[in-house]
Amino acid sequence: MSALELIYSLFALSPPCNPPESTLAEINKKVVGDFFAKKIFSDRVRKGLKFLFNLKGRA
Repeated sequence: MSALELIYSLFALSPPCNPPESTLAEINKKVVGDFFAKKIFSDRVRKGLKFLFNLKGRA
């Protein structure tokens, strides 16, 4: 038994393996998220939200 196998057995760890491949749903979520992130975090939206939250603070 090698030292690495001993460590894995002591801590009940599984040996490292390749990460699973992305599913179609995960790929779509990433693409859509990247697309809308540019719009959601634009300066125009950020300024609008800042304005609205400042109005709430004055009430």
